[in-house]
Amino acid sequence: MVSDSTDQIVRDHLSHHSSADGRRAAAQQGRPEFMSLWAGQGSPLGTGKPAAELVADIVAQAANIVR
Repeated sequence: MVSDSTDQIVRDHLSHHSSADGRRAAAQQGRPEFMSLWAGQGSPLGTGKPAAELVADIVAQAANIVR
């Protein structure tokens, strides 16, 4: 019997490879809505802040840690 996680990996792999041509065409046309833009497990940690503000926050947090 195949475990649920192994089954999910197989489905993701098949989905990724079967959609490669379409994703490539979407990238060439600048159509991200048709591309696989995977966020990963950390996506719930996103804040929606501009990158400069996010980097400034990270630098400030690091400075507090090393004090």
